Amino acid sequence: MTAAQSSASLWAPSGSGSVDLRDMRALKARSQRLRDVIAAAMERELVEESHVTARDIEWTEVLGYFRWLTKGGKPEYVGVTRLRLASEDFANRRVRLTETPFVDSILASFEIDLDLLAANPDRPTALLRAFRPHTSMPLYMCVRALGYRLRADPGLAGRLAGRG
Repeated sequence: MTAAQSSASLWAPSGSGSVDLRDMRALKARSQRLRDVIAAAMERELVEESHVTARDIEWTEVLGYFRWLTKGGKPEYVGVTRLRLASEDFANRRVRLTETPFVDSILASFEIDLDLLAANPDRPTALLRAFRPHTSMPLYMCVRALGYRLRADPGLAGRLAGRG
Protein backbone atom coordinates (compact mmCIF):
# COMPACT_ATOMS: atom_id res chain seq x y z
CA MET A 1 0.00 0.00 0.00
CA THR A 2 1.25 3.48 -0.75
CA ALA A 3 0.35 7.04 0.08
CA ALA A 4 -0.42 8.19 -3.45
CA GLN A 5 -0.53 11.78 -4.60
CA SER A 6 -3.73 11.28 -6.60
CA SER A 7 -5.45 10.42 -3.31
CA ALA A 8 -3.50 12.89 -1.20
CA SER A 9 -3.13 11.88 2.47
CA LEU A 10 -5.01 8.62 1.84
CA TRP A 11 -3.76 5.06 1.51
CA ALA A 12 -3.95 3.71 -2.02
CA PRO A 13 -3.19 0.27 -3.43
CA SER A 14 0.25 -0.23 -4.92
CA GLY A 15 0.54 -0.94 -8.61
CA SER A 16 -1.90 1.65 -9.86
CA GLY A 17 -1.33 3.35 -13.17
CA SER A 18 -2.00 2.93 -16.84
CA VAL A 19 -1.63 0.05 -19.26
CA ASP A 20 0.81 0.76 -22.04
CA LEU A 21 2.39 -1.04 -24.99
CA ARG A 22 5.13 -2.54 -22.80
CA ASP A 23 2.46 -4.63 -21.13
CA MET A 24 1.22 -6.03 -24.45
CA ARG A 25 4.76 -6.77 -25.63
CA ALA A 26 5.54 -8.61 -22.39
CA LEU A 27 2.73 -11.04 -23.17
CA LYS A 28 3.46 -11.72 -26.87
CA ALA A 29 4.77 -15.21 -26.10
CA ARG A 30 1.99 -15.90 -23.60
CA SER A 31 -1.62 -14.79 -23.53
CA GLN A 32 -3.20 -11.65 -24.90
CA ARG A 33 -6.39 -11.90 -22.88
CA LEU A 34 -7.43 -8.56 -21.37
CA ARG A 35 -7.18 -10.02 -17.85
CA ASP A 36 -3.55 -11.01 -18.49
CA VAL A 37 -2.64 -7.62 -19.96
CA ILE A 38 -4.17 -5.88 -16.93
CA ALA A 39 -2.28 -8.20 -14.54
CA ALA A 40 1.00 -7.53 -16.39
CA ALA A 41 0.37 -3.78 -16.13
CA MET A 42 -0.39 -4.09 -12.41
CA GLU A 43 2.84 -6.00 -11.87
CA ARG A 44 4.90 -3.49 -13.89
CA GLU A 45 3.42 -0.59 -11.93
CA LEU A 46 4.02 -2.42 -8.64
CA VAL A 47 7.69 -2.88 -9.57
CA GLU A 48 7.99 0.79 -10.57
CA GLU A 49 6.16 2.24 -7.55
CA SER A 50 7.10 -0.10 -4.74
CA HIS A 51 10.74 -0.92 -5.38
CA VAL A 52 10.23 -4.67 -5.71
CA THR A 53 11.65 -6.79 -8.51
CA ALA A 54 9.71 -8.97 -10.93
CA ARG A 55 11.28 -11.97 -9.12
CA ASP A 56 9.55 -10.81 -5.91
CA ILE A 57 6.13 -11.32 -7.54
CA GLU A 58 4.59 -14.77 -7.30
CA TRP A 59 1.26 -14.05 -9.05
CA THR A 60 -1.36 -11.38 -9.65
CA GLU A 61 -5.09 -11.85 -9.95
CA VAL A 62 -7.36 -9.19 -11.42
CA LEU A 63 -10.40 -8.87 -9.17
CA GLY A 64 -12.56 -6.49 -11.20
CA TYR A 65 -12.99 -2.84 -12.01
CA PHE A 66 -15.04 0.18 -11.08
CA ARG A 67 -15.84 3.51 -12.72
CA TRP A 68 -14.39 6.41 -10.76
CA LEU A 69 -16.94 9.16 -11.29
CA THR A 70 -14.77 11.99 -9.94
CA LYS A 71 -12.23 11.06 -12.63
CA GLY A 72 -14.71 11.25 -15.51
CA GLY A 73 -15.94 7.67 -15.17
CA LYS A 74 -12.50 6.29 -16.00
CA PRO A 75 -12.35 2.50 -15.49
CA GLU A 76 -10.02 1.51 -12.67
CA TYR A 77 -9.00 -2.15 -12.42
CA VAL A 78 -8.23 -3.68 -9.04
CA GLY A 79 -6.32 -6.81 -8.18
CA VAL A 80 -4.24 -8.60 -5.63
CA THR A 81 -0.61 -9.70 -5.89
CA ARG A 82 1.11 -12.39 -3.85
CA LEU A 83 4.73 -11.43 -3.19
CA ARG A 84 7.63 -13.66 -2.25
CA LEU A 85 8.46 -11.13 0.49
CA ALA A 86 7.39 -10.90 4.10
CA SER A 87 5.44 -7.75 4.97
CA GLU A 88 8.33 -6.37 6.99
CA ASP A 89 10.65 -6.80 3.97
CA PHE A 90 8.23 -4.84 1.78
CA ALA A 91 7.19 -2.03 4.11
CA ASN A 92 9.00 1.30 4.28
CA ARG A 93 11.02 0.84 1.11
CA ARG A 94 12.23 4.03 -0.49
CA VAL A 95 10.16 5.40 -3.34
CA ARG A 96 12.02 5.49 -6.65
CA LEU A 97 12.94 9.05 -7.59
CA THR A 98 10.98 8.76 -10.87
CA GLU A 99 7.84 7.83 -8.91
CA THR A 100 7.92 10.68 -6.36
CA PRO A 101 5.43 12.78 -8.37
CA PHE A 102 2.92 9.94 -7.91
CA VAL A 103 3.84 8.17 -4.65
CA ASP A 104 4.54 9.80 -1.30
CA SER A 105 5.64 6.71 0.63
CA ILE A 106 5.39 2.95 0.91
CA LEU A 107 3.53 2.05 4.07
CA ALA A 108 3.48 -0.95 6.34
CA SER A 109 0.74 -3.43 5.75
CA PHE A 110 -1.78 -4.75 8.22
CA GLU A 111 -3.65 -8.00 8.56
CA ILE A 112 -7.21 -8.38 7.35
CA ASP A 113 -9.49 -11.17 8.53
CA LEU A 114 -10.26 -12.70 5.13
CA ASP A 115 -13.19 -14.75 6.47
CA LEU A 116 -14.81 -11.61 7.90
CA LEU A 117 -14.16 -9.75 4.65
CA ALA A 118 -15.76 -12.55 2.59
CA ALA A 119 -18.76 -12.55 4.92
CA ASN A 120 -19.29 -8.80 4.54
CA PRO A 121 -17.44 -7.40 1.50
CA ASP A 122 -19.57 -4.24 1.32
CA ARG A 123 -18.11 -3.01 4.63
CA PRO A 124 -14.35 -3.56 4.34
CA THR A 125 -13.56 -0.53 6.48
CA ALA A 126 -15.35 -2.21 9.39
CA LEU A 127 -12.41 -4.62 9.56
CA LEU A 128 -9.96 -2.18 11.07
CA ARG A 129 -10.60 1.18 12.67
CA ALA A 130 -7.24 2.56 11.54
CA PHE A 131 -8.13 1.64 7.95
CA ARG A 132 -11.28 3.75 7.74
CA PRO A 133 -10.02 7.37 7.88
CA HIS A 134 -7.13 6.73 5.49
CA THR A 135 -8.89 4.77 2.76
CA SER A 136 -8.79 6.04 -0.83
CA MET A 137 -11.55 5.09 -3.25
CA PRO A 138 -9.27 2.68 -5.18
CA LEU A 139 -8.19 0.92 -1.97
CA TYR A 140 -11.78 0.67 -0.74
CA MET A 141 -12.91 -0.79 -4.08
CA CYS A 142 -9.95 -3.18 -4.19
CA VAL A 143 -10.60 -4.57 -0.70
CA ARG A 144 -14.33 -4.79 -1.48
CA ALA A 145 -13.61 -6.70 -4.71
CA LEU A 146 -11.26 -8.98 -2.77
CA GLY A 147 -14.10 -9.74 -0.34
CA TYR A 148 -16.43 -10.69 -3.19
CA ARG A 149 -13.77 -12.87 -4.84
CA LEU A 150 -13.05 -14.60 -1.52
CA ARG A 151 -16.76 -15.30 -1.18
CA ALA A 152 -16.90 -16.81 -4.70
CA ASP A 153 -13.54 -18.63 -4.42
CA PRO A 154 -12.80 -19.78 -0.85
CA GLY A 155 -9.50 -21.30 -2.05
CA LEU A 156 -8.14 -17.81 -2.74
CA ALA A 157 -7.51 -17.23 0.99
CA GLY A 158 -5.23 -20.28 1.05
CA ARG A 159 -3.39 -19.14 -2.09
CA LEU A 160 -2.86 -15.69 -0.56
CA ALA A 161 -1.43 -17.37 2.54
CA GLY A 162 0.86 -19.50 0.34
CA ARG A 163 -1.05 -22.75 0.82
CA GLY A 164 -1.80 -23.87 -2.70
